[in-house]
Amino acid sequence: MGIRFLQHVERTRVVAVLVPVDSPDPQATYELLLREAASYSPELAAKPHIVVLTKLDLSHPASRIPTIRTQAGAPVVAISAVTGAGVPELLETLWQSLRIGVATSSPRMPG
Repeated sequence: MGIRFLQHVERTRVVAVLVPVDSPDPQATYELLLREAASYSPELAAKPHIVVLTKLDLSHPASRIPTIRTQAGAPVVAISAVTGAGVPELLETLWQSLRIGVATSSPRMPG
């Protein structure tokens, strides 16, 4: 991740961790992103987050959405920016997370 981007993200209250559903290993991608955030800043890694599974339109309608084991029970929402599927649910999850503190802080990933 770029340093400028991470400096900007540090100012947020909740972080959206975007994981594409067509990733070969969505769980590993999620964990990699958390490790990268933690290596940049322990404070950033400790921020509440929501996992956003992106590119839902690329998955076959009959296939299952990947299961992500999140840190501290962070919410997971699947979306498609192309079709708009899941976007209302994502907005509501973000709103609720900000409004009542539902999003959880992630513990630091082990080395």
